[in-house]
Order: sequence, then C-alpha cells, then structure tokens
Amino acid sequence: MGNMFNYNFIDLFTGFDMSPKRLPLMSVETGIPGPTVWFCAAIHGDEVTGTAVIHSLFRKIKRESLKRGRIFAFPVLNPFGFEFVSRHEPYMDADLNRIFPGDRHGTISERLAAQIASAILKTKPDFVIDLHTDSNNSIAYAMLDYFGDLKDETTEKTIKLANIIKLPFALSTSESESYDISKSLSGYLVRRDIPSLTLELGGPLFINNKFEKIGLSAITNLLSFLEMINEPEMFLSEFYDMLAGKLYQFAEKVTTNSTGIMKFEARPGEKIIKGQILGRVRTVFGKNLEVITARKNGILLSHDDQAIVFPGQSLFTMITEM
Repeated sequence: MGNMFNYNFIDLFTGFDMSPKRLPLMSVETGIPGPTVWFCAAIHGDEVTGTAVIHSLFRKIKRESLKRGRIFAFPVLNPFGFEFVSRHEPYMDADLNRIFPGDRHGTISERLAAQIASAILKTKPDFVIDLHTDSNNSIAYAMLDYFGDLKDETTEKTIKLANIIKLPFALSTSESESYDISKSLSGYLVRRDIPSLTLELGGPLFINNKFEKIGLSAITNLLSFLEMINEPEMFLSEFYDMLAGKLYQFAEKVTTNSTGIMKFEARPGEKIIKGQILGRVRTVFGKNLEVITARKNGILLSHDDQAIVFPGQSLFTMITEM
C-alpha cells in the first residue's frame, strides 16, 4: 500500500452566529504499523516558520515516501491570529498556549484549544513536536516542559527525543516561564504521558530559510531514528555539543530596571560565565544607566530584538546547568 495523503479542514464554532473558521489538518498514513507523530505550528499566529517546516516535510515525504506509521500536522493552530498577523487569538486577546485543555463550552479561545487537544489525543500519538519562534536574535533550540521528576517515564522519553533531534535543549518549569506550563500544548500533553517538546526556530512574522532548514533537518533525525524514512540521521546543530551531555534548565528571566537604549554585548549561542556583561542600558546622550550581568554560568539562547527597553522587560533567554 502506498502513502495516503489527506489535506482537509476541521470546522470550528458552527454553533456561533458567525462564519465558521476552519482548522487546517494534514496527514499521511502508510497502512503499516508504526509510530504516530504530530507536528504543530502557528499556535501563535505570527510565528510562521514552523508552518513552512511542515510544508517542506510533506513535500519531502511525497518525494521519498514514508515507510511506516502515520504523520499528522496542524500547519496553523491559530487561524484567527494568523489572519490578523497576531500572536494572540484576537477576539478574546488570549494566548492559546496558556489555556489547555480548553473548554468546548467556553470562549472562542477555549473552544479552539479544546478542539485541538481532542483532535491530537484521539490519534493516540507517540510523539508531538510544537513549532514556535523566539526572536530574530536567537539560535534554534528545544524546550522541554518539566514537572520535577527526572525519573518519570514520559520525561525520560522527552529528553531522549530532544537528544535525537540534536538541537540544544533545556528543561522549562512554571517558575522559569512565569506561567503554568501544564496549560501549554506541550505541557498538557506531557501531563497526559505523551512525549512532547517545543522547537524555537528564529523570529516571528516572516519565514527564515535558515531556521526552516534546521527545523526540517531536526525532524528528519527523528523520523530516521523511528525508521519511518530511509534517510540516515545526519543533522547536528553547531551548538548541541555545548551541552556536553549535561542537563540544562531555563534560568530566571533577565530584566532591566531602566528605560533607555540597550547595547547587547553577548551573542546567542555563546557560553556565558557568571558576572559577564550581557548588555548596557544608555540614555539618548550615551550615558550608562545600567550594566546587566549574568547571575550564573550558562548558555545564551536569544536576546530581545528591540534596542529600546523599559523597566521589567525580559531581555535574554539563558539556560544553566542543573
């Protein structure tokens, strides 16, 4: 039996007095027993590089064929935000990645989250990868939602998954993210014992060809490991070896206390030592207001894209050794 491709839509909110929106769903099935893998993108409607990764993946499979199992994909999880070029679901101004499992009788945002969760869970997936973007000043990396038990079977499988795709990765907690990670898509799935992680691929608003290629290559590593494609595992991020086989966690947010112009002095992908200067905030006349330094040793994954900063603004994404 050959690969069976399907491209269709899930209708949303047909009970509302409004034109129903539709959630695009892509799938390919071999009819041969094997893993079920999901790829999702644009849960934040302006983060479109992941959408391009999914398109490239399906073109690749059409050329080269899937050997076994099934692949499902939501190329755009937030059709409302996508239409408005907005991170949020615009009608409720809600971040969809903060409200899982949603509520099928709730707000538009909650109903959409509930429909996404239901569609994924009913396929009984083995792995789920949610594709996001960070900033234009970032490296590609993976986030693993972590609930405090390294010996948990799902946590172990998710860490193994991260090591297969060969991107730098770290464990994310509610404390490091300042929100309940069990209400994110990947966190919700991990809580349901489904290995899931988030890939951060460049910045929002436009498709970055470099990060599209990295995302596809990382996914190819996974599908090769699962013996779903013939291509061997070949991709290795230039930053992956910085982990040196050790586990890292996301550090507390690095913020500024001043309003001014930020001059960033550390580069994404750089090893950082405690006390190192990450950046300086200056006045419009060039006078130093604040020097921002690293609180711990670690690796810098990204910094903000804007130079004008305000008190309390989160500026850097760093990971530190556990």
